[in-house]
Amino acid sequence: MLIKRKQARASRKLLSIESYNKFSDIICQKIKKIIADKKVIMLYNSIDNEADVSQLVDNKKTILYPRIEENNIVAVKPCGFYKGSYNINEPIGDVFNDKIDAVIVPICAFDKNCNRLGFGKGYYDRFLINKDCLKIGVAFSCQETEGIIVKNTDVKMDVIVTENNIYGELI
Repeated sequence: MLIKRKQARASRKLLSIESYNKFSDIICQKIKKIIADKKVIMLYNSIDNEADVSQLVDNKKTILYPRIEENNIVAVKPCGFYKGSYNINEPIGDVFNDKIDAVIVPICAFDKNCNRLGFGKGYYDRFLINKDCLKIGVAFSCQETEGIIVKNTDVKMDVIVTENNIYGELI
């Protein structure tokens, strides 16, 4: 799986700035339709050429971001950000313990069956394992692969959104 991760990350790094911005915009427009009726959304701050989902911030919704605490993700309604684990902008604020309607998840590689590879630490899998929410994976089409080996600790996405397709089923 390490090779698939590296190949997918290398593919998205080859995107031109114009393609990256255009594809991120297309992905966000698709996600806006999917989450139109959702009130509490968890986004991510992109790193390593992950699709930029910052335009999904909506003042009419409660927007959360992940923060790593004790090797796990917690959801936080931010009052600011700081450079945290892995040089990611992590939120400052209190942990949000109420229901989350949708979680937007970055992806290193994925397949058409909505299986995803992240960075390999299992943070999102542990966070999502018992969450009753819409799980939306985000990637560029160039990150699609075949033959992802699924472990019993892996959490499948409900949908994966790329600039070209929406895979999976909405709940």
